[in-house]
Amino acid sequence: MLILVIIMRILITGATSGIAYQLGCSLAKRNHMVYFTTHTDEELKQLKNKLKEDKVDALCFKMDITTDDIEKVDKIEIDCLVNHAGIGIGGSLLTMDVEH
Repeated sequence: MLILVIIMRILITGATSGIAYQLGCSLAKRNHMVYFTTHTDEELKQLKNKLKEDKVDALCFKMDITTDDIEKVDKIEIDCLVNHAGIGIGGSLLTMDVEH
């Protein structure tokens, strides 16, 4: 019997916690190459510690998608992108500026 194993290279932005973190861990534990990204250096430090505690073998780096950090993606090969990074605005929807 021939068994075909496909290993994907997956970049997950905004992977510090929550759904993106859990997805990345699940994929990494299935032997996929997962790149976790964070927004700040402090988040990166926390993420590295969390991955180590959870015994997850993955690469992680800081990538603020609103800056030139986005060019880091040009240096890696990926098969799949999970774009989970975002920018939030707090407050009531009634008082938010719809132009920005």
